[in-house]
Amino acid sequence: DSKYFCATARKRGYIHNLPIQNRFPLLPLPPLTIYEALPLTRKWWPSWDTRTKLNCIQTCVGSAKLTDRIRKALEEWDGVPPMSVQKYVLDECRK
Repeated sequence: DSKYFCATARKRGYIHNLPIQNRFPLLPLPPLTIYEALPLTRKWWPSWDTRTKLNCIQTCVGSAKLTDRIRKALEEWDGVPPMSVQKYVLDECRK
């Protein structure tokens, strides 16, 4: 009986099946960029990291070992690290 069907209650969460009429955003609107969400980070953000948005913030599952590897890779260089290190850091942050 589809009378009581709810797309959000399904195991796979078929959000795309929900009607789009009469939708409205939840208020207050969340920050859309890194600098809106974390304004104090601008001072320390590396110039070579051009990301303006993060995929997600999952600090509860962040790896201390990964953070340590990134720190060690960056500590070896004074100033701007070489492209290979920049790529490594950005690739690890995108995971």
